[in-house]
Amino acid sequence: MGLSSGDHLQATLNAEGKLCLEKLLSALDWQALIAGIPVEHVDFDAAGNYDATKSPNFDEWMHEE
Repeated sequence: MGLSSGDHLQATLNAEGKLCLEKLLSALDWQALIAGIPVEHVDFDAAGNYDATKSPNFDEWMHEE
């Protein structure tokens, strides 16, 4: 399982009643996982509107169905 001192595990029972151990992600694991996710700052005016040309990814997400 690649366990190290300080790792956290989650114990659950599966459908057959067998004990399953799963290593939980550490802060470093999460950091590596989200490193490639783009970050976009969105400014809203007093009316709650934003400029779609300055925040194209946010605008695309807002118009997804």
